[in-house]
Amino acid sequence: MFIASNIGAITADNNLNTATMGFDTSLAKLSSGLRINTAADDPAGLVLSNELAAQVTGINQSVTNAQNSISLIQTAEGAMTEMSSLLNSMRGLALDAANTGVVDAATVSADQAQVNAAVTSLNQIAQTTTFAGRDLLNGTGSNQATITNGIIKAASAGTSAPVAAAYVSVVISTAAAYASVTGSNQGAATYAAADTLWVNGVQINIANGEGHASAIGQINIALNAAGVAIVAASSAATAHAIVFKTTGYGSAAKITMQDSSHSIVSGGAQTGHGTDIAGTLNYTSGATAVNGLTATGTGLTLVGSQGALNGLSMTFASTETASTYHNAVYVTPGQLTFQVGPNSGDTVTTSIPNMQATNLALTTGGATGLESIMTGGTYNLTANPSEAISVIDEAINDVSTQDAALGSLQQYTLNATVTNLGVANENTQAARAQVLDVDMASETSTFTSDQILMQAATSMIAQANSAPQLMLKLLS
Repeated sequence: MFIASNIGAITADNNLNTATMGFDTSLAKLSSGLRINTAADDPAGLVLSNELAAQVTGINQSVTNAQNSISLIQTAEGAMTEMSSLLNSMRGLALDAANTGVVDAATVSADQAQVNAAVTSLNQIAQTTTFAGRDLLNGTGSNQATITNGIIKAASAGTSAPVAAAYVSVVISTAAAYASVTGSNQGAATYAAADTLWVNGVQINIANGEGHASAIGQINIALNAAGVAIVAASSAATAHAIVFKTTGYGSAAKITMQDSSHSIVSGGAQTGHGTDIAGTLNYTSGATAVNGLTATGTGLTLVGSQGALNGLSMTFASTETASTYHNAVYVTPGQLTFQVGPNSGDTVTTSIPNMQATNLALTTGGATGLESIMTGGTYNLTANPSEAISVIDEAINDVSTQDAALGSLQQYTLNATVTNLGVANENTQAARAQVLDVDMASETSTFTSDQILMQAATSMIAQANSAPQLMLKLLS
C-alpha cells in the first residue's frame, strides 16, 4: 500500500473532475434547451447554426420587403385605376362632341372644358402619387441615358422617359459657336505707336515698337490673370492681324473690345457673340416613333423640353455640325429594385414610366400626347373629335398595359415570393433546430449518469483517504 502517494485518491479525484465537467455541460444544455452553448460544444455546428440564423433573419426581412413592395405597387395601381376612370369619362365626352348631327357649339365647348379639367386632374395624379416619399408616376425613378455616339460628351436623363428603352436621334439645325473678333491688318510686324486695348474690360498696354507676337503674349497673360476666357492668336488669313475668341460656346460667350489707337481693332470698337446649339429630338420605342420633339440649347448643351424626352440633357463636342446624329443616346426608363430574397442579388426590378398626359398616346397624339385633345391642341373636340377618340383609346391602352404589368408582377412574382419565403423560413428554422437544439431525453440520461458518477467518485475519494488509517493499525 502506498502512503506517500495516495494513488486511489488521485484516480478517484480525476474521475470526479471528468464527471463534474460532464455534469456541468449537461446542466447547461438542459437549462438552456440548446445543444451548443459555447463554441467548445461543437465548433462546426456553431458555424452552421450561425449561418442558418443569418439566413432566417434574411428570409424574415425579405418577407417584409416583398410585402412593402406589394404595397407600393398597389398604391401605383390605385392611382392608375383612377386615371383609367378619367380617361373613360373623356372618351364619353369625345363621343358626345363627335355627335355633330345633334350637339351644338355650346355643348362641344362644355365637353371641351370637362376634358381639359380631366387631363389636368390626370396630370395631378401622376405628379403627386407617392409611396414613402418616392414619386411613382411622374418619371423621376432614376431614368438612365447612355451615350452611343462619340459626338456626345455627356448625357443625363430627365424626369421623363419613353415607356420602353429607346434610341434618341438628334437633328441639329444650328451648331454651337464661340464668340470671335478679328482685328485689323496692322501691316507691319511691330506697332508704330503706343496703344491701349480693352478686352471685356481688361486693359492691356501695347508699347511703341512692340512686336506682333509679343503683343499677343501680353494680351493672353493679362486676360488669363483677369480670369477672362478669351484667347488671342495670330490670324491665319491676314498677316499681323490678331484673332480673339472665347473658350466657351453659346450666347453667353461675348467679346467687347475697344482700342485707343485703332491699330489692333478696326474702328476702335468691336463686339462678338457666340451661338447656342439648336435642334430637335426623335426616338423610337417599340412600335412607337416620335419625331420633332423640341429642345432648348445653351452653348454646346441641348436639353429636351417636350414629351417623353423632357429634361434629357446632351452636351456635344465642339466638332458638332448642323446634321442628324442617329442613335446618339440610349434612354431607359427608371427601374425600381426590390430586394425580395435573403442573399445578394435576390432582387426583382420593374419600371413605371412617366404617366403624365404628354407621355400617353404618343403614336396617335403626336409629340404632345394626350394633351393634343385639350383646347388649342391638334385634336381638340371642336377641331377633330373623331381623332380625339383615337387618342383617348391609345391613352387608355397605355395606362391599362402598365397597370396589367404591375398586377402581373404582384401576382406572379411578389405574392409567390412571399409564399415561397414562408416555406423556406420553416425549413431553415427546422434545419437550425436540428443542429442547435438539445435532445432532452438523451441529455437527461447523460446528466443522470454523470450525477451518479460524481456521487460514486466522491464516495471513493473518502474511501481512499481512509486507507492510511489501516497502516496505523499495523504499526500499532
